[in-house]
Amino acid sequence: TGFVGGEYGTVFLDTAIVRMTYVGPPVIFRFDVISDKIGCIIPRSITKHKSSIYFIGQDDLYRYDGSSITGLGAYKYVKDLFDNLTTTQTERCSAVIDTKHRQYLLSYPRKPSNIPNTILAVNYDTAQASQIELTAAFGLFQFVADSLSGSGQSSIYTQVGFFDPI
Repeated sequence: TGFVGGEYGTVFLDTAIVRMTYVGPPVIFRFDVISDKIGCIIPRSITKHKSSIYFIGQDDLYRYDGSSITGLGAYKYVKDLFDNLTTTQTERCSAVIDTKHRQYLLSYPRKPSNIPNTILAVNYDTAQASQIELTAAFGLFQFVADSLSGSGQSSIYTQVGFFDPI
């Protein structure tokens, strides 16, 4: 599903996570299974901030800090995400970290649209989550860039509607 490099490699599979550590010749790399129950379902949901990696698993948004995997309690939003996302639409997802607001943001297309029109926003400190419905077609990165720079902030908030359908 995905890979994140750094001091060590983290390999994400659908139902497992493996840590890849350089050990030198003759073996070169050692592979240690971190989890054989939790994996990453949406490859483009993987994003790294400092020493933590965030990703969408089978039932929640998870954080892997190099030693443990923690669910952030966004399971009702992740369930709604999977209820409204087809397998082919996962390629249309994009994830970023908004460091100013301490949030993980995942943009995705909600059925029947094929254009990313919803953002799952989860505060990675408090685990508070919400969904943002985009009422105009613009990308997640433009939304994040405007909100971080402060330019166009008032126009951004008039173009999105916040909702909690669950």
